Amino acid sequence: MALLPTASARRRVSLAVAALLGLGTAMFLLRPDGPLGPQVWAAEAIEPHVAATGSQLALAWMEVAGAGEVASAIAVRRSQDGGTSFGPVEHLAAPGGRLSADPTLAYGRDGSLYLSWLAFRSHSSIESEPYDMAVLVARARPGAAAFDPPVLVADDRQTTYDKPWSTVSSDGTLHVVYRFAWANRAGFHDAQVMADGSRKTVVLVDGAGFSGALPVVCSDPARPRIFVANLRPELGIELRRVDRSGSPPSDAQLVSLPGERIAHQSPSCVVEGGDVSVSYGVSDRVWDSARSPLLQRVVVVKRSEPSGELSRQALERPGHLLMHPQLVAPQSGSGVVQLAYLMGRRENDPDAVLRLWTLHQSPDSAQTLRRGLQLVAHREDRRWPGDYLGTAVSASRTVVAFIDNRRRRHAEIVFAGP
Repeated sequence: MALLPTASARRRVSLAVAALLGLGTAMFLLRPDGPLGPQVWAAEAIEPHVAATGSQLALAWMEVAGAGEVASAIAVRRSQDGGTSFGPVEHLAAPGGRLSADPTLAYGRDGSLYLSWLAFRSHSSIESEPYDMAVLVARARPGAAAFDPPVLVADDRQTTYDKPWSTVSSDGTLHVVYRFAWANRAGFHDAQVMADGSRKTVVLVDGAGFSGALPVVCSDPARPRIFVANLRPELGIELRRVDRSGSPPSDAQLVSLPGERIAHQSPSCVVEGGDVSVSYGVSDRVWDSARSPLLQRVVVVKRSEPSGELSRQALERPGHLLMHPQLVAPQSGSGVVQLAYLMGRRENDPDAVLRLWTLHQSPDSAQTLRRGLQLVAHREDRRWPGDYLGTAVSASRTVVAFIDNRRRRHAEIVFAGP
């Protein structure tokens, strides 16, 4: 004969079900991107960027809660004395309750500070399946205590945007270059903001099935032109020149070598002495969207103008992994180019270092700027610092923005002498 459950057994089952439902509700409410998450998880920093002009210097980062890469706002701190002291943290939120990512900073010729970033909505803490996307620019005018309200320079709900990167050309125009994709078409746009506030968007690439991704932009300080470098997964690293004369962008030049296993990350570029240098990473690991690439080697290619001749150098440290290479030219006209990067002996190495290599010197001469950082590649790891460093030049000194992830993550800068 079947035994009927007793009242106490039914009560225990009911309590267990209620406990599970309560736990599920709490996990939903308290997750980092949940309704109550920001009140529980202390804000931390990832993806730093830095810009400088004269005695002005600014540092920006994504302000996140918990693991993953969902940011409710972009945080900025500004200095008027070259980084000796900073004002309070300013928080810039995207309109419409969107999340924020990928901040970059650039100073205009008049001292205005521009912040460009990506806004979106997401169902996840790692930016999967973003929607309702936009590219934003906010301007802090010289001497202003706060930024003007952000302007949407790209805002088509049917279009996917990615990785806006910014620079100011020698004529004072802000260029925000980003990837767009709609239906079966994709390409790169250059959203231009003139000093008087007027705007226009220039199509750099637009093609059916175009696979180019992760564009970065750098400007020539002596001539009104910019260069755009990007990853083409099936080919390698491409480079385009865009002149302000109104002529169309140059055809893409492949600057990486056939057969190189290019890591799936943004390249970096800088213009020095009229020549453009591009860095990219080489890795033998399979690409994983949940992880930052760990590099076996970093290659720096210099293209001489106007000949287009290419020369290259490589940074490889046997027994070490490299991350986040970023170029900078500390002294305009000197021909000197430097490369900042993270280095550790293994993934999750708790004693990784931030280093700076001057390219015309031996890689063994690279300066160690910080020790004791953690080399973290997995995006859901609480120590993950993001996908890039920031570099700038202040009073002929290289400035590197990085995430100190030894305890709670926070954005820092470090200066390197001439």
